[in-house]
Order: sequence, then structure tokens, then C-alpha cells
Amino acid sequence: MKLAAWLGVSLLEFSAIALLAQAGDLRHEDVVKGMLTALGDIHQVLVGIKDEPTAASGKPELKKHGDRMADLRKKAAELPQPNKEEKDRLERAYRDKLGDSLKKVRQESSRVERIPGGADALKGIAVLAEKKKGKE
Repeated sequence: MKLAAWLGVSLLEFSAIALLAQAGDLRHEDVVKGMLTALGDIHQVLVGIKDEPTAASGKPELKKHGDRMADLRKKAAELPQPNKEEKDRLERAYRDKLGDSLKKVRQESSRVERIPGGADALKGIAVLAEKKKGKE
């Protein structure tokens, strides 16, 4: 997998783990659920990419969902830290679901990257890596 695509998918994974680490009250749980939905949407777009024309048509959708993931991460960072019990509860409730979703996105990203125009389409979810670099 090329570095940009790998960074984008790895950052998705990092974001999901960071959300679980920060997750706490209902608002945090809503953010985690939003991330699961966004990952599902990203996966659906990736599954639909079969060739160069579908890669081109999927690119704006991937960017939209990548931006949504970045927005969710920002919202989670703005929320106060929850107590340990709530963090543990949410981690137990969502770890497997997030892990499965991330695995599917990684697998499809790897496949899409080999399609003409696929690497360019994947830049839409690499926007998370670019925003992360800006903070460092």
C-alpha cells in the first residue's frame, strides 16, 4: 500500500482508538457511533470502485466522508474527559465493531489503490493525515 493511502487508513484507525479513549457520556457515544457510520459509508464507496471511472466518481464521496471523520475527531477532542468506568464501557461496546469496520476499510483501500485512479481517490480519506500533520 502506498504511504499516503496507508497513512489515511492508519489515521482512521488511530482516530477510532482515540475516540474510544476519550469516549464517555452520551455525546461521546454519539461521536463514536458517527465514526462507525462514516467508516461504513467509506467502505461502501470503496466497494463500488471497480475501475478508473468509478474511482473518479468515488473520489468526492471519499473526501466528504474523510472530512466528516475529521470533524468527528475534532468534536471528540472538544468534549471533556469522561471517567474511567465510562471509557471502559464504551471500549467494550465498540472496540470490536470499530476494529471490524477498520479492517474492511483497510482491505478495500488496498484493493482500490491498485486500480487506475484509485490512489488518487484514496486521497479523500488521507485528508485526516494532512490535518494531523498540521497539528504536530
